[in-house]
Amino acid sequence: MKSAKKRKRYGGVILKVLFAIFGALVATLIIMLVASCVRHKKLLKEEEQYMTPPGTMVEIDGHKIHVVHEGDFESDTTLVFIHSNKTADDSIALEPLFDNLSKYELVYIDRSGVGFSEDYDASKDIDSMLEETRAALKAVSDNDKYTLVATKSGGLLAFDWAFKYPEEVESIIGLEMYFPEQYKDIDDDKYCSFGNRILVGLVKAGAHRFAKNIFPTDESSVYTTEQMHRRNALVAKNLYTKAMYNEDKEVVKNAKKLIDYGWPEDVKMYLIYANPFMDPYLHENESFLDIYNQVAEQGEEYDCEASYNSYYRDYMKDHANVTVEEVSSPERLIVYNPQKISELIENYIN
Repeated sequence: MKSAKKRKRYGGVILKVLFAIFGALVATLIIMLVASCVRHKKLLKEEEQYMTPPGTMVEIDGHKIHVVHEGDFESDTTLVFIHSNKTADDSIALEPLFDNLSKYELVYIDRSGVGFSEDYDASKDIDSMLEETRAALKAVSDNDKYTLVATKSGGLLAFDWAFKYPEEVESIIGLEMYFPEQYKDIDDDKYCSFGNRILVGLVKAGAHRFAKNIFPTDESSVYTTEQMHRRNALVAKNLYTKAMYNEDKEVVKNAKKLIDYGWPEDVKMYLIYANPFMDPYLHENESFLDIYNQVAEQGEEYDCEASYNSYYRDYMKDHANVTVEEVSSPERLIVYNPQKISELIENYIN
C-alpha cells in the first residue's frame, strides 16, 4: 500500500515537472515569435525602399496583379513568362534575361499572392489561374498569339492554356518545366500538408528570416547590388503566402485534371533543362564536383552527366513535337547564365 502511494506521489511530481517544462517551452516559443514578429515588421519597413514594382499594377476581379511589360511592343513574337509556385522574386530575377531578349515583346505576370501582386484567399484551380493570367496579359498586350515560357510547375498552366485556347499558343518553351504526368503518383495531402499551413503563419511572423539559405545569392555575378536587395526584400516579405498555399493544395488535382486531357501533340515545345554535371558549372560548384569525384573514385560505370536528365529525355522520346536541350547550369536556369538561355530561346524562335 505504501509503495503504491509512493508511486502515485512520484507520478504526480513527474507530471507536474513535465507540465512545467511544457509550459516553459510554450512561453519561450511565444516570446520568440513575438520578438521575431517585431523584428520582421521593423525590417519590412526598412525594405520598403526596394519594393517598388518594376511593372504596372492591373486590377483583375477587384485585386491588384503585377505585370511586367517590356521589349519591342511591335514584335511579331510575344513571350509570356509563367513562374513556378513558391517563387517570389522572378519579376526581378528575370531582368538580365529580359535585357537579352529585348527584340521581342516580353510579358511577365505575378500570379495573385506572388511577388508584388496582392495576396488574398484566391482560388487556385488551374482554370481560375489561367483566366487571371490571360486577363492580366490582355490588359497590357494587343497581340493574340503567344509563346509561353514556363518554369517548373508553371508548365501546368501552359498545358491548360494550350488545351483551352490552342489558337493563342504558338509554342511552349520550358525552363526546368514540369508536366502533368510527373504528379500522377503523388498524394494530395502529402504534397501539401498541415506543415504548409503553419509555414504561412511563420513567414508572416518573420521566423523564416533566421534561415539564411532561403535568400537568393548571386554566385555568377549576374545581378547588381540594387537588384539583389530587391530580390531579397521580395523573398523576405512573400516567401510563402496564403495564395501560394492555396496553389500547393490544388497542384496535384490540377495536374491530374490535365492528365485526363492527354498530351498537346499539336503544340511545338522546346524544353531546356539544367545539368550541373556539365562543364563549366561542374567545376564551379564544389558539391556537384564532390559527387562526381566520389562516383569516379568508386570505379563505377555511372555517367553522372548522361543520367541526370535521363527521365526527361526518355519520356519525351514518345512525343515528336518536343525538343529537349540540356545546359550547364544549376537548377534555376535564369540566374546562372541568362545570356546563354536567351541565345537558345532566340535560336529556337528563329
